[in-house]
Amino acid sequence: MITAGVQQLNLPERIANAKCRIWFHAPPYGRFAASAPLCDALHAALSRADGPNLTVATLPDLDSHPQIAWLPDFMRLLRPRSSRDDIRQELAASHTFLGQLADHYGHRVSIHTILLRPSLPVLLVDDTICFGHFARSAVMTPDGFWCTVTAPVERLLQLAGEGVLPDEVDTTRTSDALNALSPEHRAAFRIIEECVSTTRTAASTTMLPKPSSTKP
Repeated sequence: MITAGVQQLNLPERIANAKCRIWFHAPPYGRFAASAPLCDALHAALSRADGPNLTVATLPDLDSHPQIAWLPDFMRLLRPRSSRDDIRQELAASHTFLGQLADHYGHRVSIHTILLRPSLPVLLVDDTICFGHFARSAVMTPDGFWCTVTAPVERLLQLAGEGVLPDEVDTTRTSDALNALSPEHRAAFRIIEECVSTTRTAASTTMLPKPSSTKP
């Protein structure tokens, strides 16, 4: 399914009903904190004893990672009308929001500062893959086209996890498994492998600043 604008994905309902996984990949998340429906959905999902885990691939901040040469241009791509101070503030708001979630839900939340430039924004909820695209445009990513597909995400995550460690697995077996996928699932694997590769090469699980007492 292709929709115009992320609002059409009904993310609060999808996230609130997640059973095993929520995975955020790439964009700053400060605007998530500003959305009460999204915050309520995350709290509803993460507070359930049988609820999902949350994995987040987050962008580094500008000042702490000057060696990441792609970051300034990437932020200009995402926020062409924002000043450098605006971008700093948005990244800080994103880190604060994620820090609050990690502090509140502990091991249920895994946050990774990515070192590789992300290729596209992705949200995984159980076996649903939602993905958009970046563009050099005054129209922001949330207002672009978004695709939603269903795939065996757990199996694809396993295959992608094997693929990034070729010395530790039977690569012939992995290749055979990929060749056995349907065309639709092979296409979905490309997105899953982007998420896994970017996260596996992240700096580490991020120790974000301690949040204030205000909940996100």
